Amino acid sequence: MKDLNKAQIEHSGILKYDGEKFLSVCLKMFKTRAIEYLPQLKTVIIVSGSGACTSISADGIDNDESIASCGKDPAKIGPLRSAIRIGEEIIVVGMQRQVYRRKSNANWSEMMLGLPVLDRNVSGFECAAAVAPDEIYAAGWHGEIWLYNGHTWNQLKSPTDRIITSLCVGSNGELFGCGQRGLLITGRKDKWQKIENSDCNDDLWAIQSVNGTLFVSGLNRLYTFNPGKFQIENRAEASSFGSLAWNENILWSIGEKDLLAFDGVKWRSMI
Repeated sequence: MKDLNKAQIEHSGILKYDGEKFLSVCLKMFKTRAIEYLPQLKTVIIVSGSGACTSISADGIDNDESIASCGKDPAKIGPLRSAIRIGEEIIVVGMQRQVYRRKSNANWSEMMLGLPVLDRNVSGFECAAAVAPDEIYAAGWHGEIWLYNGHTWNQLKSPTDRIITSLCVGSNGELFGCGQRGLLITGRKDKWQKIENSDCNDDLWAIQSVNGTLFVSGLNRLYTFNPGKFQIENRAEASSFGSLAWNENILWSIGEKDLLAFDGVKWRSMI
């Protein structure tokens, strides 16, 4: 929205793709940080960095929510960074090691038992991944990796001090992560290690495991890693990348100026 951009007013235009074209759904006055889909409820959950949220039903009805309803206000603590889905629940993580849960009844609660209290040091979570409800990982600044066992969080020994920006679960249940200056890591529970990578020094912002192949995204390049070989994904002809989303059928790549869809054979530009 050019007028809102000119006035420097944060906003998000929510669109729906019907298989042929994009349709306008609603306009929200916040900057979106994460979108997750609840398949049984057929509801989309949109989360902002400040804790304002919106749920949108299959018929396009939107309802505003706020993480601050749980008693903690992210707008006063630090920005939220990402979200993941576990069943019909949403887990949101952010700076100052914030973690929140949205249950299927639309109630938000904080889940920070075991995490350090707020301090003056810059720290926080950039990403999360879940193997099971009692095995949830969060990672981020200073290379921190934490494990939630269903009751409390415990810090794990990390192989890096670089910022970890994204985590994903591989085909065999192992986890992979990426981050600053070409960082790639893998592990599970208390065993983590770096993946040696001398072919890339880009800051990496997203990682997804698709049928045994790792797709890793910088802002200007998309890479694949399989098996043990890191190379540019030349089939993805675009100039901007940065975010990846996988729905078991299509891998989506979203950049500042590009939106691509990969069906396992070829990439297709959607705009």
